[in-house]
Amino acid sequence: MLLLDNNRLTSLPKDFYNLSNLRFLGLNNNQLISLPINFTKLNNLELLTLSRNQLTNLHDDFHNLLKLKNLFLSKNQLTSLPKDFAKLSNLEILDLSTNRLTNLPEDIDKLVNLRALSLKENLLTNFPNNICNLKKIEALDFDRDKIKEIPDCSKILKKE
Repeated sequence: MLLLDNNRLTSLPKDFYNLSNLRFLGLNNNQLISLPINFTKLNNLELLTLSRNQLTNLHDDFHNLLKLKNLFLSKNQLTSLPKDFAKLSNLEILDLSTNRLTNLPEDIDKLVNLRALSLKENLLTNFPNNICNLKKIEALDFDRDKIKEIPDCSKILKKE
């Protein structure tokens, strides 16, 4: 476990990936603009908190963090997610609130273990239909987005 929350970090060292046994990493409330290119070599991470930074994007290989179960990216400046983001199939909790997202990956339903998804305070105008396929979802938060219409997802809210 490494907690670096509430500091003034603007970057991380390039060799940060040498901490490859880390399971929990807290980087909330810093001033990070980007992550080092080798960041995804931290492939034992299960919990990653990057809320309240200034991240504008995630590297295309972010999906290599395959053991991630909890990912907190709220209050950044993300406008999109990497193409293969949905390969993070072990994710259970995903917080993307208060960013600048206008859409989600088409294959978001591949996050088969997702239980909680927060997308509040983004720029989403469409409720993604494929979210209805997330069988384990217990909490969806689209508060203060720009959604105009929602699909009938009642089937996912019923326990089978």
